[in-house]
Amino acid sequence: PGLYYGFIFLINAIVLALTWAQPRVRWAQGILLAVTALHLTLWTIYKPAPEMLPWALGLYFVFGLMHTLNALLWQRKHPEAPSAALGWMPVIALLLMLLPVLSQKQVPFIIWPAMLLVNAGIIGLALITRNIWPVILALATTLLAALLWMLGLRTDVSELLPFLFVVGGFAAVFAGAAFFLSRRFGFASTFSTTGEVSPLALLPIASAVLPFGLLMLATLHFPVADPSPIFGLGLLLIIFLLGLTKIMRTMTFVPVSLACITALQFCWHTHRFSIDTAVTPLSWYIGFYLLFTLFPLLFREAFEREVLPWLSAALAGVTQFVLIYITVRSAWPNDVMGLLPAAFIIAPLLTLLFLIKRHTIDNPAGLDQIAWLGGIALLFITLIFPIQFSRQWLTVAWALEGAALCWLFLRVPHSGLRLTGFGLLCVAFVRLVFNPAVFDSYERSGMAILNWHLYTYGLAAASCFAAARWLAPPRDRLGEINACAVLWSLGGILCFVLLNLEIADYFTPQGSRFIALEFSGSLARDMTYSIAWALFALALLIIGIAVKQRPVRFTALALLGVTLLKLFLHDLATLDSIFRVGALMVVAVIALLASFLYQRFLAKAE
Repeated sequence: PGLYYGFIFLINAIVLALTWAQPRVRWAQGILLAVTALHLTLWTIYKPAPEMLPWALGLYFVFGLMHTLNALLWQRKHPEAPSAALGWMPVIALLLMLLPVLSQKQVPFIIWPAMLLVNAGIIGLALITRNIWPVILALATTLLAALLWMLGLRTDVSELLPFLFVVGGFAAVFAGAAFFLSRRFGFASTFSTTGEVSPLALLPIASAVLPFGLLMLATLHFPVADPSPIFGLGLLLIIFLLGLTKIMRTMTFVPVSLACITALQFCWHTHRFSIDTAVTPLSWYIGFYLLFTLFPLLFREAFEREVLPWLSAALAGVTQFVLIYITVRSAWPNDVMGLLPAAFIIAPLLTLLFLIKRHTIDNPAGLDQIAWLGGIALLFITLIFPIQFSRQWLTVAWALEGAALCWLFLRVPHSGLRLTGFGLLCVAFVRLVFNPAVFDSYERSGMAILNWHLYTYGLAAASCFAAARWLAPPRDRLGEINACAVLWSLGGILCFVLLNLEIADYFTPQGSRFIALEFSGSLARDMTYSIAWALFALALLIIGIAVKQRPVRFTALALLGVTLLKLFLHDLATLDSIFRVGALMVVAVIALLASFLYQRFLAKAE
């Protein structure tokens, strides 16, 4: 290869010299670059012997160095026509270094110092050209090489540490480059005046985020029972991003770092968690929670008028609570799991009190900070009760949290609280009303009336009623939606569904695992449905008269009409004489009472 490529590089030198002598044929440099790169590619593919790797790395380096120096000298001699490809010359050499990784079954460690040397040249050229995109592409190329190398390694934990050393080393190099380039060009240039993110801002994010992708793939490739090496490297990357947040005042780095470490934690926990070694991951989960919680407090002066650091501190409690809850439930099951969300109330509540004490009217971010931390504190408070139960606890938590956020909206008039609370209540309603699993997946408790249906649907309905009360006019408008009216309606429907479920559960035969919702075959059950519907309609009518709401009264009359139709078209054809008389008498009395109330309170004057 030395003699062969010595001749080829001699041709390169001659052509480059000709372009210097005749600048009008400068385009020949591009043709020469492409043909030589293609030649090196073909030679690498067809000569994949391991002993050729040192030759290949040396040839790539000489090739990249020759054309980089030529472009650099050309730019200095012809400043009026700078070379746009100057910063990209070493990137071509770096891309060529991917070829041995693809062709070799076992990649020698020597390739990584060679890549490090080329990356150093790319970073150095970025200082001259002020072009950050080659550095970002070099980072992606290097990590892609590490990924290809990892896929070729044996699934042995002993192979993990060299891989983490390579990934961590290159992440540190590019992280340092991001910090140095940011200081060199000025932190103010990170974001353009139009609000668009510049490549200078993408570099630190990419240098920390892309390694997280490799770490997640490493958890899938290696059977890592102890996550300490992987989480430790993730911790270093997070500290780098949080440090840049403090120095560069780029708040986006905080939620980005939280999202990265959360994805890594869930990836490892899903595929590698074992109850035999549960203490170690539990310690890491608690540690990451404390890190994000304490970060804005430690630098409270710098983040006093920012939202994202406090938002990330609040959301870190949610993400880490899910992991900690799953870990404790799997490794140490107990009957007092409600104490776990109670413990998670402490941090957001203390932080909230701290912010309220320092809150001033001229702080534009103060309301957002209080709203987020207050909402998360209420979330954990509402989780205490439902998490103690095994049926629909998450749905009940959504309903309670929705009502709590509507209550908080009275104290902290942040529109996001009202919108989120209303949305959670709607989701809980859909989850309970349009959920066929109630009949074929959730077993009966075996106790009539006082069962899981009562607390699940009852608490959800009570949450809707309470939220409707707190969102009374003039706080009821969500765009074109009357939130107060919607919530009253949702609560009423939940009560009606609960009524029918309790009747169905009561008349389900003993020994049945699931509820049987039927409207024929049982005389007592059919009569109970009719009487219960009529009583419910009467209660709705009384409420509609009391609150002076025509839609509620019309709903009551409609339900009473449906009850009468059921009585005449269904019950009279199936019930025996004595039950038929009883059903007719009860419904008739209810209808007469409803008529009396309507005439007494709503009749128009003559």
